[in-house]
Amino acid sequence: MSDSNQQERREAVATDFETMLTKALRPVNAPETLAKFLAIAAEAQAQQRRTGRRWFRPRFGLLYVTPQWLLRPQAWVGGALAAAIVLGVLVGEQVHRRHEQAVAEQEFATSMRITNETLERTRVQLLQAGIQLDQ
Repeated sequence: MSDSNQQERREAVATDFETMLTKALRPVNAPETLAKFLAIAAEAQAQQRRTGRRWFRPRFGLLYVTPQWLLRPQAWVGGALAAAIVLGVLVGEQVHRRHEQAVAEQEFATSMRITNETLERTRVQLLQAGIQLDQ
């Protein structure tokens, strides 16, 4: 009995979900302002192609039209990007080496300090035992 109740609940949830999804995906008309804007933009682009000017004066205001060559990626951009990446890798490698060297120097200094302290303790113990070392 509980299996059939669970099945009915799942079907009800699926039906509700499908209803909500259908409502959400229903086509919606574009606002009138979008149609006006697209018409002005198309007219501006056509006039730019005819006259070569970068600006267009519709019935109201002023509209600047970006030239097509500015919208296309330039050939040098790829080279500049590659150079920046290579430079970043080289600088990163240099920083990594300097960090490793600093860590190694710190470890060496610590080991020398420990060795000197151990030798000094050993000298003191030998002197207490009556053994004289020549220095």
